[in-house]
Amino acid sequence: MTTFGYNTSDIVGRLERVLPKGLFEHCHRVSGIASDMGLRFGCEKNVVELTAWVHDVCRHERGERLISLAKDFGIPVTPLDERAPVLLHGPVGAELLRREWGIVDADILNAVWWHTTGRKGMSVLERVLFLSDKLDPTKDKGYSQNASVRTRSQSDLNGALLEWMSAQVGYQLSHGETIHPSLIDARNALIIERG
Repeated sequence: MTTFGYNTSDIVGRLERVLPKGLFEHCHRVSGIASDMGLRFGCEKNVVELTAWVHDVCRHERGERLISLAKDFGIPVTPLDERAPVLLHGPVGAELLRREWGIVDADILNAVWWHTTGRKGMSVLERVLFLSDKLDPTKDKGYSQNASVRTRSQSDLNGALLEWMSAQVGYQLSHGETIHPSLIDARNALIIERG
């Protein structure tokens, strides 16, 4: 199937060759979740499926490699990124997709870039990917809010996002963890949007 000139079947085949089996299966599950959610909220099916398939193209890379690639690609690396390099897999993945996979659609690349932290002003595609990634059933143990958020996401994308982000921020605060400023910005923007 071709999306904006991209052959999704070829891309999925390439992903199957480069990703560890468990990560490939995660991308497959997220693609199904995102496809269903995206249709409810006005995303083009082919675009949301392709975006979900490629979102974790760099998730298997070790922290040192993510930091090295980020620097090579001119992506700023903050002290928070150095402490938790996994946060860089979205930005590095987006840049890798642009440079080496020929994916140049800005909305797809932005969704991949921000799928871990979110950001202020997220597009509908970005919101769908962010939430679909978190709602993979294999992540339910780590995110106690998922059952409620999954139900809410059937009709209220922004409410589901706000619920997920609020629970996550609360968890991180209660455990003395750092919180990415983009997650705070995304949550604040959703609150402001809702009035």
